Amino acid sequence: MASASAASVEPSATTDTPAIVEFCGITKQFSTDRGEEPALSDVTLSIRTGEIFGIVGESGAGKSTLLELVNGLTLPTEGTVTVGGIDVAGLDRRGMRSLRRGIGTVFQGCICSATAPCARTSVFRCASPAAPARAR
Repeated sequence: MASASAASVEPSATTDTPAIVEFCGITKQFSTDRGEEPALSDVTLSIRTGEIFGIVGESGAGKSTLLELVNGLTLPTEGTVTVGGIDVAGLDRRGMRSLRRGIGTVFQGCICSATAPCARTSVFRCASPAAPARAR
């Protein structure tokens, strides 16, 4: 499994702008039949208001894992993730629900159609998994 490691990105916005999302020393490991496998290793990244980021990498590099940390679908093995100044790992169920209400997620398992825009197709298919195949 490939992993993202020691990614430290300097923000393009001014540093006095507060971070919307911040990853500090994030490590995420998963247990496999071969032992502990790192998906992310010592990742530090701040995303500030007005910045646009793209996360690019080969399959298995940890892109989805990084994004799942933002909405608490997975928690880091080490390090902290803050969203709007709130430590995601410290939230209880009610706090997690409140956090997720403000985050739009389109899961990668949603396959894009060649005949419709990807975002529209993905949101529709995720929201309506039982929809007839021809409506997808």
